[in-house]
Amino acid sequence: MDLFRVSLFLFVSIVLSGAPLSGALAARADDYDFNANSKNATSYTEAENSKLLKELPFDNQDDFANVDKGFIAPLIDGGLVEGVADIPAMQFMMNEEAPAEVNPSLWRHAQLVNRGGLYEVLEDRIYQVRGADLANLTIIETDNGIVLYDLCYSPATMKKAYELYAQHRGKRPLKAVVISHSHTDHFGGISAITEMGLATADELADGKIPVYVPEDFLKEAVSENVLFGNIMSRRAMFQYGFALPKGPHGAVTNALGPLTPGGENGLPANVTEITPANTDVSIDGVEFSFMLAPETEAPSEMVFYIPEWKALSMAEDVTRLQHNIYSMRGAKIRDAGRWAKYIHQAIVNWGTDVEVQYGPHTWPVWGKGEVVTYLKNQRDLYKAINDQTNRLANYGHRPRDIAEKIVIPDAIMKKWENRDYYGQFENNVIATYVRNLGWYDANPTELARWPDAQSGKRFVEAFGG
Repeated sequence: MDLFRVSLFLFVSIVLSGAPLSGALAARADDYDFNANSKNATSYTEAENSKLLKELPFDNQDDFANVDKGFIAPLIDGGLVEGVADIPAMQFMMNEEAPAEVNPSLWRHAQLVNRGGLYEVLEDRIYQVRGADLANLTIIETDNGIVLYDLCYSPATMKKAYELYAQHRGKRPLKAVVISHSHTDHFGGISAITEMGLATADELADGKIPVYVPEDFLKEAVSENVLFGNIMSRRAMFQYGFALPKGPHGAVTNALGPLTPGGENGLPANVTEITPANTDVSIDGVEFSFMLAPETEAPSEMVFYIPEWKALSMAEDVTRLQHNIYSMRGAKIRDAGRWAKYIHQAIVNWGTDVEVQYGPHTWPVWGKGEVVTYLKNQRDLYKAINDQTNRLANYGHRPRDIAEKIVIPDAIMKKWENRDYYGQFENNVIATYVRNLGWYDANPTELARWPDAQSGKRFVEAFGG
């Protein structure tokens, strides 16, 4: 507990200093001229990208209809927040065909996820501001006020998102906050609540306006962002391409949203944990049924259902893409088997009634049949990664060999929502092996490897100096 308190103090100190929890070096992007060395696609790249146009169902335009459904108003200033988020710069692909340099499937996804504005998910009840941040801001209208569900990565983008909602739906009293899991883009904008006057610091501190989080939320948030914050922030620069120019030769999308904002982040100081003993909660006349989903997309995560409205949110366990089993910025390896299990449990619990599924990333799905099919597709993806990796491991294959040999049916892999725009399939397979069996792949030479520097010298000598 003492270590936790020290970590929490360091975390708050970082927040108060104005340093972001990740992407701390993103502001240096202007120091580099990446365009100077940009090159056109090679004939090989062009041919490989062209093949996908025949292999994937590009003629299916359902996603383009769904992503625009319920549109109310565009983002304020096009989503531009000076020094924090240049959303307009990410619109270059709209209404354009994919250039030879960009995978056409990724380009299509960017055209979808880079759309932004205020949207109605469920009339007079659920609204989202999408495309203003890496994460969506969801506003759930209760009988006498609102619940804010996930709070964006940045207080600055959070403010702009809420302002857009208030312009069209009016200002309503804040009754509660729900944070789905322990990743910064879902709670980093917390300080905007007090800055905008939605609640006082005392109201949040004493729980008068509760902040509902999954069990072990604070422990996992601090562990990830403080104890390993330095290495993660540096590696995140490469994973998210902070320093790349925005365009076909650089950053096209962050996949979960247009981009990751810069600037400061925050952490809720007082929270109410959802545990197995209190999964049913009434907030201002609206009944929420929570289900904990630990060790899935985050170590601390939860999903929830509102029975009266037949509205389900699967948090970040279901998105319009293949997610990371292992994140390149560095993080605990996720459990693909448990991930599939919790999606399946949601189908069992609520699949007979559900009419809409929405979440903190990408766009919703409407209609019971469509929602259940979507959930099954994502369930089958993570289940297949887990089971097929374990099957081939039991035949003695090593991690990288499994990544080459594994075959998962097109019925799973060619679904748009299962494409690896964010998580990368081969890395997900290797990560699943490592999670279940550890890093050792039964090759004894790996037990006595030279460090990289020593190994490099010996390779040079072996090749003649």
